[in-house]
Amino acid sequence: MTIREVLNADWTVDRVDITVRDRETTKYIMRYCIGRDVMPGKYDKFVYEAEAGTVYSDCKKRILFINRIIQFRQLEEKPRGRESNVGVLEREVPVELLDLQIDHMFPYHCGWSDGMHGYCFTCYVKSWSGIKGENKQIELEEPE
Repeated sequence: MTIREVLNADWTVDRVDITVRDRETTKYIMRYCIGRDVMPGKYDKFVYEAEAGTVYSDCKKRILFINRIIQFRQLEEKPRGRESNVGVLEREVPVELLDLQIDHMFPYHCGWSDGMHGYCFTCYVKSWSGIKGENKQIELEEPE
């Protein structure tokens, strides 16, 4: 099963946490946290601001936080007459992640009054080059 298939089957997902590992060695490659208001943990250290999101480190393990709305219900401006509709905005999840095969998954961030929840996925890959904008650091402009 792929991440895309899970997101198409479960419309009440508002965040995903995807860990990518090497298939042969099970070595950690990268973790991606996507959704509205996803934040680093207490002990995660800021590394850099990338085009795709913000990169943090947890004991030398890189985590990319992509703060995007991926749930239709959370949009500020919805089409008229569709206020109560739910569904995952697939276009907001990087394409490179959508077609990964899931080896392990479990729900998290459950029990909220809005009925939304997230999933943690672990995916093992033969090779991984990351997502677009993951390694491109944004240069800060100096104030005048």
